[in-house]
Amino acid sequence: MNRIYVIIAGSDSKTIAAIRDHLTTIEKVTSDCDVELVLSPTPKELLKAILKKALQTKVIAIMQEDIIPRFENSDFESRPVHHSYMNTVLPALQSTPELQALVSSILVYCFQGLDADETTKLLNDHGNFSLVAGSFGTRQDDPEWRHLKSAIMKAIRKFTETQQDNPFSGLKDQMIGHSKTMRDVFSFIDAVAKVDLTVLIQGETGVGKELVARQIHDQSNRSKGPFVTVNCGAIVDGLFESELFGHEKGAFTGAVSQNKGKFEMADGGSIFLDEIGELPKNQQVKMLRVLETHTITRVGSSKEIPVNVRVIAATNKPLDAAVKANEFREDLFYRISGLQTYLPPLCERPKDIPPLVNHFLNQLNEEAKVRKSFDKEVLETLQNYSWPGNVRELRNIVEGAFSLSPSNRIPSSPAAQKLLDTLKSSNHKTLNPREQSERDTYQFALIRNEGNRRKTASELGVDVKTLRKKIKKYKLNMPR
Repeated sequence: MNRIYVIIAGSDSKTIAAIRDHLTTIEKVTSDCDVELVLSPTPKELLKAILKKALQTKVIAIMQEDIIPRFENSDFESRPVHHSYMNTVLPALQSTPELQALVSSILVYCFQGLDADETTKLLNDHGNFSLVAGSFGTRQDDPEWRHLKSAIMKAIRKFTETQQDNPFSGLKDQMIGHSKTMRDVFSFIDAVAKVDLTVLIQGETGVGKELVARQIHDQSNRSKGPFVTVNCGAIVDGLFESELFGHEKGAFTGAVSQNKGKFEMADGGSIFLDEIGELPKNQQVKMLRVLETHTITRVGSSKEIPVNVRVIAATNKPLDAAVKANEFREDLFYRISGLQTYLPPLCERPKDIPPLVNHFLNQLNEEAKVRKSFDKEVLETLQNYSWPGNVRELRNIVEGAFSLSPSNRIPSSPAAQKLLDTLKSSNHKTLNPREQSERDTYQFALIRNEGNRRKTASELGVDVKTLRKKIKKYKLNMPR
């Protein structure tokens, strides 16, 4: 199965870095998981990040929540200091049965002066998530660290012992496409897979750039080695070198143990640098040096460590234009663009829509043990839509219509029909992929909540005023 994605989110960079360092001492984490830190996301941002990854692989979401604890009559109560992921993100994940097979959640309550062993009597496993509480100091033998290890191991076992594929992974094991442009992409993959050179994949958000990277890796001589992904646009600036190159114990406050970076983790395999065009300029020179010298230096050390890694990069922006605008280093661009391909948006290859729909539908049917199919009119609607969100948006629509239709014929419910009607009435050519994704998120939430604005706002983690603005901005359809 694919490697498990572990996202560690919270408001305190020291705590989430310490949690990351602790996890890297667990052999099962380093062998089966890719770990990423996200600093101070809003509940909505965190939920979007989790759902995006759940379309591709299994996810373990570790959410650090600073709280003010209170005990009354042996009952535990708390008040969040910052965002409350417990009251926003967790209900959204738990309310969707399909997501419970894809996402495991661990809520980390951080506060001083509470005995972690005593806390476990109050904070037990709830459904598909675990609660761990304590002060999370630097001592690795403290109870809270043992409890965290137990929670992460339980989540990993759940995924590794399950042989079912992610029903929403879409193009997990193969690429689908009958158009000439996609046949050209397949030929490119076959041609470059065995050539151990850097590859640049260009294309809009949602077209499947990571899938192409995985296919290149799987067909290469490095296929038995690791495939490590890095979202260059999501790395916290102050943690860039630690994330990519690792650090030594004591290199900075919170560095409680030695930590390998992404490049060392990818040694002998491939590293996928997603959205490399988002890399800040001050970090581009550091990346260039690693690509040229094939060595890294951990933070807190002067020793150079050789790394045997093939680099596959991807971008959703034209890098040649970024070079001219002095936003991207010219030498780095030439270093990564020796072999490059372009993935066309879905609107340029409508012939690929029917086989993609059938592929997604077959996966969903197999998982749910049913035999659902689309009406002919629905297929025509799907093929005539412009798909600004590309394959990812198509997959979301198929998933939504499938879930909302109780019988084997889609659509078979008013909610499913309204979902598909949004495509017929849509004219989103002026929306960029990020706006399209946001529009879909709000529209589908309104449909799920039958137009109830308070319930929709609560699910999305926003206030009703913000929801009203989005309804007006995107001219959303209001279910009745």
